[in-house]
Amino acid sequence: MPERPPPIERGDWLIFLLGLVFILLANTDIFSGASQRVVQGIGLSVMGYAPIRLIIAAPELYRAWQTKRRLDDLFEPAVRVVDTPETLPIFIATDVEGCLTPPQRSLLDLRKFQRIRSYSDFARANREQGYPPLVMFTGRSQGYVELLVQALGMIDPDLDLPSVIENGCGLYFPAKRQTIPIITEKQQQTMTAVFSALRSSLPMNEFEPKVYMVTLNPMPGQMIQDLRDRISEALARANLRAEVNIDSSASAIDITPTGASKLTGLERVLEEYRRLRPDSSATLMDIVALGDSTSDLPVVDAVGRAYCPAEEVHPEVRRLIEQKFGPDHVINYRHIDFVLTVVERETGLHAV
Repeated sequence: MPERPPPIERGDWLIFLLGLVFILLANTDIFSGASQRVVQGIGLSVMGYAPIRLIIAAPELYRAWQTKRRLDDLFEPAVRVVDTPETLPIFIATDVEGCLTPPQRSLLDLRKFQRIRSYSDFARANREQGYPPLVMFTGRSQGYVELLVQALGMIDPDLDLPSVIENGCGLYFPAKRQTIPIITEKQQQTMTAVFSALRSSLPMNEFEPKVYMVTLNPMPGQMIQDLRDRISEALARANLRAEVNIDSSASAIDITPTGASKLTGLERVLEEYRRLRPDSSATLMDIVALGDSTSDLPVVDAVGRAYCPAEEVHPEVRRLIEQKFGPDHVINYRHIDFVLTVVERETGLHAV
């Protein structure tokens, strides 16, 4: 395959300007006769370099433009209005693992992520019409949430709502790129003691890198309930059991200080919303939440509407949602499809 000509560079236009300077100098009193013709010839030759390069590079520049246009078309937000709900939530809060992403650190479907990105871009562009932004509440750490926020377009400098991280122990503000703890110094000291006690009692289990809470993953073949029981026993021996909450997902055990929860974190997000929207009197009843694990129970019980997936959901979460909101709030889709279904139902939109 023949080598493609390089695109026009800034230096080519500087050479063109240099040629123009030579021609202007040739028409001054500095040069005359033969010297004037030589300088003028040099100027014309130098000036001709850039147009010739442009002609040579034109096919390559055209191909690059066509490629960019196709990529722009591929990733252009494709959202259309299907219905107009009577009321819209102020924001939609979703758990991450088991909702936005599959459990067990499985592969992500980036094509479906693009649909969420399309919705986020649409909601931001149509903020004045009340389309709700997405907010995450999760046991995951700041780095994981930051990556998802960037990928899904959940950054809005004019409405910088934080995501709840580490099960309500901290908040991450995407636009400000700032993480703040919302647990006290004493609670942080408690978690340091918890980490030490569990590290010595369960050295073979994997500890996820967290700042404010402790998360353990089971060993191969170990059941979640078995690990939870062992954690509870170890903390009881260290006189720490009464100072922490222990929650479980499909793949991990989360330990947080008593008093910290995803709900207390979400309440802080609501406070931030009201600070940014002083004319709003919104409450938790104006929020839609999506959850699947026991740490989501306080949120599910407090918000105006909540949903869970039909599969890979903790029985207590499903039972509460069915009792409080009805069986149609149990969605027969998994992971990102579950989130998309709820977003479309709540907003009357369809994201392609």
